[in-house]
Amino acid sequence: MLNSLKRFKSCHTSDVLEEWLYDHSVVGDQYLLFKKPTHISQRGACYHISEIQSQQTFEEYLRVWSEAITKKQIFYMEEIRPFHNFKLYLDLDFKLKENAAFNLSKSSWLKHIMKFTKEFFSLRNNLLSDFSCCITYCNGPYASDTTTPDCKYKSGYRLYFTSIRVQNNEEFSLYLSKLIEYMEQCECTQYPNKAQNWSLTDIIDTTCAKYPRCRMYGSEKLRNGKDLSRQYKFYGCFNELGELDTTETELNKKSLIRLLSSVSQFSASFSSMMM
Repeated sequence: MLNSLKRFKSCHTSDVLEEWLYDHSVVGDQYLLFKKPTHISQRGACYHISEIQSQQTFEEYLRVWSEAITKKQIFYMEEIRPFHNFKLYLDLDFKLKENAAFNLSKSSWLKHIMKFTKEFFSLRNNLLSDFSCCITYCNGPYASDTTTPDCKYKSGYRLYFTSIRVQNNEEFSLYLSKLIEYMEQCECTQYPNKAQNWSLTDIIDTTCAKYPRCRMYGSEKLRNGKDLSRQYKFYGCFNELGELDTTETELNKKSLIRLLSSVSQFSASFSSMMM
């Protein structure tokens, strides 16, 4: 199994990000590689970067990740978030019966989510004052399935709350379940062109509490060996009221490094990179 990593690299790896991960990963430790990986390729390889949260390594990691994107290289990498003390994120999947995207910020969904998130984490940490979020999106045609046979299109959003830390999976699960209850109380369960048989518990992805794989910004979606040509892209930065923060949005548009630091599950002191 371990030897397959080298064969995998020589046969398939063509992007600078996975080359870097291969070169910096531990070798020979099956527990770290397969039980505690920091990254998994959708094509099968596992990597563990021991020093990923040291300042020097994290800065280099962001630069290589940025290089892969700016060179328009295709990569299929996922970060594996920690199980303790990780950055809060929320996955939303909107299935639609028309070939048109769902615009999150123009709906009531975002404002309700931001309001609940502030209330939930304020009670758990009264020192917390920043409830803003950075949002990415991934839109594209969707092949109908047995659950939603009328679905033609899917709009996916990922909200990263850069200053909110989740203590463990139990707290994450509680947040997700309470958010669903809150959205039901607010009667925010519908949206235009919603596919049939697609419920609130499908839209708010609760499986991410058990499965910590986070497809990376700029990566392609690979399913059953087929490239679906769907990439996460930058949507914008929003304040606790669900309003667009034009200043932060522009800063992230101008600095890909700044944006990647917001959407990575790893962190370090990288202020020098943002000067």
